[in-house]
Amino acid sequence: MFSKPLSLVVDCRGMFHAENRKPKHPRTANIAVLIAVLLVPMVGMLALSIDVGYSMRKHDELQRAADSAALAGARELAPNHLGEQDFDMAKARVREIAAKRLGDSAEFNVLDDDIELGRFEPRTAYTRFTIKEDGIFDTVRVTLRRDGTANKPLPLFFGGIFGLVESEVAATSTAVVQKPIAIRPGAAILPFAIPESSWIASKDGKLRLRSDGKILDSQGQILQQDWSTIDFGTRRNETANLNYQMLNGLHDSHLKALYREGRIKVLTAIDSRQEIWVTARVGLPEELLGTIPLIEEKARLIPLYTQKFGKDRELEYKISNWAVASLQKIDVEGALDIHLEISEAFLYDGLLRPGPNLSVEEGVIVGAYTSPILVD
Repeated sequence: MFSKPLSLVVDCRGMFHAENRKPKHPRTANIAVLIAVLLVPMVGMLALSIDVGYSMRKHDELQRAADSAALAGARELAPNHLGEQDFDMAKARVREIAAKRLGDSAEFNVLDDDIELGRFEPRTAYTRFTIKEDGIFDTVRVTLRRDGTANKPLPLFFGGIFGLVESEVAATSTAVVQKPIAIRPGAAILPFAIPESSWIASKDGKLRLRSDGKILDSQGQILQQDWSTIDFGTRRNETANLNYQMLNGLHDSHLKALYREGRIKVLTAIDSRQEIWVTARVGLPEELLGTIPLIEEKARLIPLYTQKFGKDRELEYKISNWAVASLQKIDVEGALDIHLEISEAFLYDGLLRPGPNLSVEEGVIVGAYTSPILVD
């Protein structure tokens, strides 16, 4: 037997003889070596991708929780009719919602410095968003962290291979309470038309309304212009409609009537930027006296008029703007008329429609706020 592979070769003389041939190296050995060399980085990359995916998933959870917490906190900034706000309640709500959304983290902490409250500057709404600390606060910025400052960083599964045993993640969200530009059915209104000039001129944000239609300033001086009840939706100025609107706000039927008569441009809402003419009746009908105690010290939207024509029961007022006010019946010694004090107020009403652009202040109803929105 041959110790090495042999092959038969025919020489030039036609004779056969054996020839030794060296064996080739098997290709499988080369592939095995190559796989062994590449296996380590491949396993490392796989391990790294698992940790990266895990960190991204946890960041998304933080972001969703921050979004929900910011929206909830902004909703709690809604002022009462006096403009008072409970900042502690807003912060507590942020923490409550953050913990609720991060259900696996009962001990999750939100630092005080990571809950920022303030008022956003409209001019910066879509540029370098700026939060100020004056006026009525309407903005909540929330940061949730897993970076060692508030909560433990994320432990990694395979990061130790590369010398990384944990990952720091954080998420920030900002929500603002929007300002409305339209009044929809159900929104709280007070169908008492006040002259815009008198409202603006009132130094302390208060006017006194007499049931005969006269207006007095805070010093007791009678102003030149009168106030009137107005009936949104019909020409008849019916007491039943006025009573309904004082208690329940506008109804779909009121808007339909205004739309049919061409007084408003859209069927679904009264746009505060649009001037509208409505029927009016000077003073307070006796039939509404029983309704006044039911709405005392409750914030309502009131229409402000700039023009009028007609007389008696055929009055028409041009409503050019809206304000927020609360109403209170007061006793005046020796007075023959009913006296109502109307005061500047603040209102949060989710039925109001916000403006399409946060940077535009023209046409918004001052003192009114509606549903919050995320801006970051």
